[in-house]
Amino acid sequence: LGWAMSLLRLLLLLPLGTALGGSPLFVDSVFGNDSFPGSLYRPVRTLGKALSLLAAENRTAADVTTVYLRDSGPHQVSGGPLQLTSAHAHTHFSVYQADATPVISGSCLAHTKLRWTKSTAELHRRHHAGCDETHDSAGLWQAQLPASCFVAGPPQQLFVFHQRRQRARHPNLFVDGSSTHVEQRPYLYWAQPLCADLKNPKCAQEARFGFVWNASDDALLHRLADFAPENPPQSVVYHGWTASRHFLRGLSFANRTMLFSNPSDSPIGKWLGLSSEGGQRYYLENHLALLDQPGEWMINATTRTLYYLPFPGEEAPLQAGVLVVDIPAVTTLLTVKDTQDVTFSGVALAFSDWRCGGALRNESCDRQSTEWQDEAGIYLENSTAVTFDHCDIVHHGHYAVWASLAVRNITVQSCSIHDLGTGAVRVGHSSRQSPPTPELQATYTAEDVQVVNSRLYDGSHAFVSGTGIFSQYRVQHLVLRHNEIFNFSYTAVSLGWSWTYKPQDHQGRHLVEYNHIHHLGYPRRESGDAMACIYTLGQLNSTVVTNNLCHDVRAYMNGGYCLSQDQGSYHINFTKNVCLRTTGSPHNTHYGIVSYENNIFYNGYFDSWYFSEGGGAGTARTSPSKQPCGADTLGHAHSCPDQLHFARNILLHSTNKSALLFEGDFQADAASGWQHRFEKNLYFAVNASVDLQQAEVFGGCSYRMCRTQAVQYSWAQWQGQGQDVNGALGDPLFADEQWDYTFNVTLQATSPALALGFEQIDLSTVGPQKTKGGRKTVC
Repeated sequence: LGWAMSLLRLLLLLPLGTALGGSPLFVDSVFGNDSFPGSLYRPVRTLGKALSLLAAENRTAADVTTVYLRDSGPHQVSGGPLQLTSAHAHTHFSVYQADATPVISGSCLAHTKLRWTKSTAELHRRHHAGCDETHDSAGLWQAQLPASCFVAGPPQQLFVFHQRRQRARHPNLFVDGSSTHVEQRPYLYWAQPLCADLKNPKCAQEARFGFVWNASDDALLHRLADFAPENPPQSVVYHGWTASRHFLRGLSFANRTMLFSNPSDSPIGKWLGLSSEGGQRYYLENHLALLDQPGEWMINATTRTLYYLPFPGEEAPLQAGVLVVDIPAVTTLLTVKDTQDVTFSGVALAFSDWRCGGALRNESCDRQSTEWQDEAGIYLENSTAVTFDHCDIVHHGHYAVWASLAVRNITVQSCSIHDLGTGAVRVGHSSRQSPPTPELQATYTAEDVQVVNSRLYDGSHAFVSGTGIFSQYRVQHLVLRHNEIFNFSYTAVSLGWSWTYKPQDHQGRHLVEYNHIHHLGYPRRESGDAMACIYTLGQLNSTVVTNNLCHDVRAYMNGGYCLSQDQGSYHINFTKNVCLRTTGSPHNTHYGIVSYENNIFYNGYFDSWYFSEGGGAGTARTSPSKQPCGADTLGHAHSCPDQLHFARNILLHSTNKSALLFEGDFQADAASGWQHRFEKNLYFAVNASVDLQQAEVFGGCSYRMCRTQAVQYSWAQWQGQGQDVNGALGDPLFADEQWDYTFNVTLQATSPALALGFEQIDLSTVGPQKTKGGRKTVC
């Protein structure tokens, strides 16, 4: 026994499994010690130390090192992101125990418990009837936060028991703090722009910094008048397809003007009509006077005090000191730069915060798809062969993953990316990162990026226009396959970033297939206008969108599409997609060179909770005005004619007699050079009161931006225009009567669509699939 104990002591002293020769490294956040060599029995404690050991070794491509996370953690990242560089090439980070999910965490409270005390701060409770009552602080608790939570600035997010909590807000979004029951009117409404002549450049600039509020909001805003400039309230202002976030600079009660320190992208009030101004909605956050609902919180950045109103059942763990609270203290959790062959497998990467406005709070936090952001939870640049496999990527403020410039062979597979302040995945560089010379354009390309077999959901919490997957400049061969994308307030997939026909270098050849995209605008109903399951812009040469299922897209006002091809969408083929239940038309083409073949379009919207300025969207919409080649359209010149090819599709008309099946001007016009070609399509009126043989529902325009009166045609007149001369009217004869809910879109053998050449669509394999090892995506 004596010799055995001596041998054991000797083994424990040996540096077993150091990084030499690519042997594995072990990290244990509980029992590890950074003075240990990183062996199985003597692991290091932190990932930072593991990276130092890797950098100290002269490894080759043959020396692949696996870093095993021996415990579930959390493995805390503090003071800045975990940074992987060229010294960390050929490194795989993996779980050691098969049943564990180690957490790499950017929370400043990962290993800290808060000490709570009852708060004496005064609360205001706003009841559903709209009455204001002042209550004492019963139920409100407070805790002192460590300085480490403020390294990157005042925190903007809070999580309790790994669930996002709403910062103090008015009006409240959800009834009683639940995440399912939305308040009937969860917004305030501004009255008018700061100045009247928005065409005047001086006025247009002024109107970006505030608005005039309604007299009915005087009492509320008086409660905010004494705000601290170093910790101001924030206002989120809705526009058509964006929402700008602002820091309050002042409130003038003499003329009811709310002034911001940072501007919106466009003047507030620029667009005529309520829809493109988002219904003139806004809400307020980040003031103690707004904290009136269980689950809400607020941080006084000057005193580092956290105020929290717990949900029923949370006070006991709070008093016992076991309430699990997380506050992200880094704005980027992980950077991967100038390296290759890096894999994260089976781990969770959690908690990063968001920032906007810059150090002086004077920069705009407003642009489509939140393009202005320059950080991400996980940021990749100038790297090759980086993989995230079966990872849980969760609780991030900016986009969770950004494969930016000069990246190749980036793969996100079988992952779950969720609970996000913005969007899930961003690809390509931003406008701020444009190459300084044309010679460098090719080096900035993001190429061969794949997001496959993953679930992306529950985003847009802080920034409404956060997009599920956002592809921007110089992206080639982006593959999106077998994903499920849902619960974003804006678009699920956005491809391209040019509003003209101007050729785009190193752009296109994307493949979007077998994705299940659903419930956009649920449950918060925030965005509108351009929101869609799949949205495109500009030249996307040889891009194919096929075999995707899209359903339940709910915009606040106008918009809410399935397939939306905006300005200059170029050389894209849409085939075998199924579109159901959208507030806007399932198909929408502004202008472009696009082909739609063998798709099913059915708006079939069952919820009337939304306001439409028009008369109700039809099943398809094309550009409402025609422009000659080279003309200027909405401020953007283009030089090529539109070419819309629409063939062998099934279109189901479900609304009333006056609702257009097609919107657009289809009159022949040699001057414009437009080439709209409809052939072999099948049309069916689900509403028995609509007779498509007689109803003038082909063509016409109810859209607010129509510049000329478009002609509405009956079926015979439509064919007289040379459209669908070989098309048909009739029931497509789905084999399953409940096909629009079971998604079994198989047609009976006698279907007239099959006679027109329509090919059966099989949706049984859309969404994530089991991997070769039998594992499904992380939940």
